[in-house]
Amino acid sequence: MKKKHQSYNIVIALFFIALLTALPACSSKKQAESSECWYTKFANNLSTADPYQEIELFYASNRATTGKTIATDYYTDKNGPITWGSCSVTVPYDEKMGSLQKSNFTIRSFDKSSVGNYGLLDIRALPMRGMSDNIDMRFADNSEKATLVFVPGYNISFEETALLTARVSYKLQFNGATLFYSWPTSGAKLDYISDEQTAKNARPQLLELLTEVATKTDTNAIYLVGHSMGCLPLSEVFADLKSSLDPDDMAKFIDLFLITPDINRNVFTNKIMPSMVGTETKITVYGSNRDKGMKESHSQRAGVRLADVKKDLAPIQGLRFVNATSMETSIDGTKYYNKKGTVLGAISATIHKEEQCPYSQ
Repeated sequence: MKKKHQSYNIVIALFFIALLTALPACSSKKQAESSECWYTKFANNLSTADPYQEIELFYASNRATTGKTIATDYYTDKNGPITWGSCSVTVPYDEKMGSLQKSNFTIRSFDKSSVGNYGLLDIRALPMRGMSDNIDMRFADNSEKATLVFVPGYNISFEETALLTARVSYKLQFNGATLFYSWPTSGAKLDYISDEQTAKNARPQLLELLTEVATKTDTNAIYLVGHSMGCLPLSEVFADLKSSLDPDDMAKFIDLFLITPDINRNVFTNKIMPSMVGTETKITVYGSNRDKGMKESHSQRAGVRLADVKKDLAPIQGLRFVNATSMETSIDGTKYYNKKGTVLGAISATIHKEEQCPYSQ
């Protein structure tokens, strides 16, 4: 049996040698510099087609713990004291995106089986100071020292939040520390109203997280991303930061991105936005009339939401509003309709200072 396998391997090897010998080389030095021969690309693709990738995330949560050690069943949907930690999430390879950028916040391994889905591998509880120290250790050889903080919407578990955060970080190709804040949403569409109140109650802990990142880590730049109902506590806490941080720490907040924010427009205009004016942070809202989450919001609440796109609405001073109705506003990979670009692509282009979306999903 062993001889048979050896003979088979020799035949295959001879076939590829003959094939490569028969192929013409790149016709000129100039052509070789501008493009690789197809078999070189083929060989490269063989080595990177389905790598196993992991990304490390940091988090804070005011969910109660279950007392179990299984990562996927570590937190409940009930309120609890704030906890801190880090977790690892598998990231499936996307040929449109390529491998994760080399960073102390990502782990690339090719000696394990490839993964087809995002998956929560483990959770490591940390004291608040311990989390900050871990972030700084990973900043050691990272010149940008940038931090991304993601706050999700309603009807989402801790595990789903971790997976979604990993996806957002990967699609943005964010080469820095990625954190998320998981507030205890119920995980059920029928609990929309109770989740809205829970989101408001999460403000003190979220403020503690952002204050810790801005004042106790070596980060130079902070990017905030809120989605749907998560935009409410994030925008309110950001307004509170202006009065609680010194100017140097406040200047670290570069961008605040609100993706289809499920916030009453009048409340935002009259109560939240006035407290934001005067900061150097760029505030961008991506609104849409075709977003699935906003349709659910309108079925539960009357009144104009901040994400609504209407011709007769006056612009809000200090706010950049992007009509993303023709774009893909889903950030979990769900396809609502044929789109022209993605919101994550637009955010990536802003962070990386590119003229247009670097990819389309």
